[in-house]
Amino acid sequence: MILLVRHGRLNVYSEVNCFNAYVGETEGNRTKILQLPSTPLNSSGHEQAKRAGQRIAQEWKVYKIIASDLERTQNTANAISSATRVPVQLHPLLQVS
Repeated sequence: MILLVRHGRLNVYSEVNCFNAYVGETEGNRTKILQLPSTPLNSSGHEQAKRAGQRIAQEWKVYKIIASDLERTQNTANAISSATRVPVQLHPLLQVS
């Protein structure tokens, strides 16, 4: 099974839906404006990433974490890594332009 986690703001009640997980709010997606690749997670986004990591660690056996090298993506991946104790492998080609 492959679990894809993407940053972004959800407009639904649950902030962590592990079948279609969008976690890690930024100011850009919160205010619905275009954001730059360098846009960091905001405080809400860091908390969402932490909770996602905890839930993923409880529900799945994680063998590998692969993330792009964007700062906010690394922050989300590192939160999952902290909870699962699986190292993050960075791949710049995963950036979406």
